[in-house]
Amino acid sequence: MTDIDNNCLHILDQNGQFLRCVDDCGLERPYGLSVDSEGRLWVGLLDSGEIKVIKYGAVIEAFKIFHERVIPVLLKVVRRIVHLFLVAYICVFACTINKL
Repeated sequence: MTDIDNNCLHILDQNGQFLRCVDDCGLERPYGLSVDSEGRLWVGLLDSGEIKVIKYGAVIEAFKIFHERVIPVLLKVVRRIVHLFLVAYICVFACTINKL
């Protein structure tokens, strides 16, 4: 469980019992959390957009993907959707004029 106010993670067992607090990995405002098949914790940081990978209490990788990869991809998708919408609108408008 992420604790955004205390910049740490609370590790719970399958019954919800507290096991330990991970507060020594330089996490600043952890927001998203996932565990992969190898037992690594993938932690998304709210303000920086970084994703840190933690194994046995130590950060093993850190990715700053939000600003470098995610936003450009999202912009391309949005541009493409807007383009397709405009093309469809123009086609409908042209068909309406031709019917008049």
